[in-house]
Amino acid sequence: MNTQQNSTGKRRPTSGSGNAQRKAPVARRTPTQKPTNQSASASHPARKKEPHYPSSNRPSFASKLSAANRRNDDDDDDDYSGGSTAVSSLVKAVIYIVSILVVSGFLSYFAIVVGNDVFAFVKSDEEITVSIGEGTTIKELGEVLEENGVIEFAWAFDFYADIRDKNPALVAGEYTVTPSMNYDQLIRVFAKKNNTKAETVIVTIPEGYTVKEIVDTLVDKYNLSSREELYDVIENYEFDYWFIEQLDENISPLRKYRLEGYLYPDTYYYYSNASAVTIINKMLKNFDVKMKQTFKNCTAPGDDYIEKINNLCNSRGKTFDEIVNLASLIQMEAYHDVEYGTISSVFNNRLKYPGRETGGFLGSDATFYYILQDNPPDKLTQDILNMDDPYNTRLYKGLPPGPISNPTFLAINYAFYPDKTDYFYFVAKKDGYNLFAKTEKEHEKNKQEAFGDSE
Repeated sequence: MNTQQNSTGKRRPTSGSGNAQRKAPVARRTPTQKPTNQSASASHPARKKEPHYPSSNRPSFASKLSAANRRNDDDDDDDYSGGSTAVSSLVKAVIYIVSILVVSGFLSYFAIVVGNDVFAFVKSDEEITVSIGEGTTIKELGEVLEENGVIEFAWAFDFYADIRDKNPALVAGEYTVTPSMNYDQLIRVFAKKNNTKAETVIVTIPEGYTVKEIVDTLVDKYNLSSREELYDVIENYEFDYWFIEQLDENISPLRKYRLEGYLYPDTYYYYSNASAVTIINKMLKNFDVKMKQTFKNCTAPGDDYIEKINNLCNSRGKTFDEIVNLASLIQMEAYHDVEYGTISSVFNNRLKYPGRETGGFLGSDATFYYILQDNPPDKLTQDILNMDDPYNTRLYKGLPPGPISNPTFLAINYAFYPDKTDYFYFVAKKDGYNLFAKTEKEHEKNKQEAFGDSE
């Protein structure tokens, strides 16, 4: 045998013919070498390919992994795109629904508002005076009604009249209407077929006229309205003026006429068919305008003329009606404008100093003519001066229960701003000017001068 056995009993190779059993060294290709055949190339570890299974078409592990990764990426993209599309669609749907609701709500509201204006389902019954001139068209009437707050939509009024083929001839005049009247009723009010042609009447109310004199003038001289209607409006109608509101809060039950003092004396233009409300309202509105013109720039504190007037009243310790009351006395006692301030000082001094010899009595003879205006006397007798009447300023202290005339803005201004004098008496001469005195003794002398032997 070619082997030798060692002391351990194990066999070990010898150096002889045993070399034939050694493995041949592996041939290594240098970088410049090329594979000599296909099998050598395939057997190289760097060139090794995944096995191919043509019969079953089964993908390799690497292919499966790559495909799985691609699917995961695609799934992620699909999830993102699908979610975004769903949210976008939801938002669009919400916007669409909201838009429909908003448009529907607006159209519904618009239809309700316009419908209420056309048919006057729920509207105020406040009486409003409206004036139209000759040749007024339906369209122009709608504009006038809108400006005066009778209707809200002039265009709707014109459109309604057009589709209803309502285009009657309208007659000029002043009318009292209410927002509670529907379009058809309003058109009929102004239609010529229901009215006779109205003429313009120019009315002049002199300064210092009383309510009775004004009513008599309107009815007897100008044939406007009637006494019953005019007196009813004067005593009961709820006019929307700040001074009427104050008046009604503190009116004396002894007052003769409610609106005495506020029917401003002036020249007015009325239509012959004007209502009693229209006639009286125009005088009250003129009063308000004159107060604004007179006091809007006065030095009294206040943001507007009403606040200024109220602050002036507070500083004088009087209500505005008491100022008008005082002004009515000044108006009737002062024949010449230059004496308004001095006569006002006499009345103010008597009111301010009741402890003086005049005792707080105003003693105005003009109040007696107001008491007896139905049958005015030629002369004031002692019996008249002693008559028991709340307007008797010789018998009752202070101001009478209400104004005794309708004064001008000048008299009202001087009621606020009297001249600064020490006079407590005055007596009129034949020329209308007055003699003023501080004491009763001086006053007696002035009476002798004014009347002489004719007293």
